[in-house]
Amino acid sequence: MNEVRIPYKANKLILIFLILVSCGFAVFLGYTALNNNSGLIIMDLITLGVEGSTRFFWAASLFFGFLAMTSLLTFLKNIKAEREIVITDSSITSPKSGLSNQDITVNYADIRNISVQNIAGTKMLQIDHPAGKLSIPNSMVPSKRAFEELIEAVESRLGAHRSIES
Repeated sequence: MNEVRIPYKANKLILIFLILVSCGFAVFLGYTALNNNSGLIIMDLITLGVEGSTRFFWAASLFFGFLAMTSLLTFLKNIKAEREIVITDSSITSPKSGLSNQDITVNYADIRNISVQNIAGTKMLQIDHPAGKLSIPNSMVPSKRAFEELIEAVESRLGAHRSIES
């Protein structure tokens, strides 16, 4: 079998949308906190006074600001770096996460379990190994077909490797 390389990048349009929406919410909630002069009732369950609602708006503004910055860093990382998943006959190498510069290489002999999990509509290839868990979300590969090819390539090589070991 030959080496398979799959680009590891987030969708740029989704990141741009996330950056814009997060910035919009951060600015709106910050402006609301700055000019707040009333309390807040959340779903008839939580009642906040003026000071409490101002703190709530500031906290929400900071959260969306952090989300915008994280999305921007991911966007810049995708532009600058040519990151990829490399599947060979003996191992799989993948970036640790969307923001990490570190690559993780897992030998097929070290894989304890492999599964595909669906978390809030995002499929993730989970590879359990002695040093932890390698997670590859489908949103970080170019297409659904590329994600399916990734799973097939890993499973076929893992199966071939395990049958050789037996």
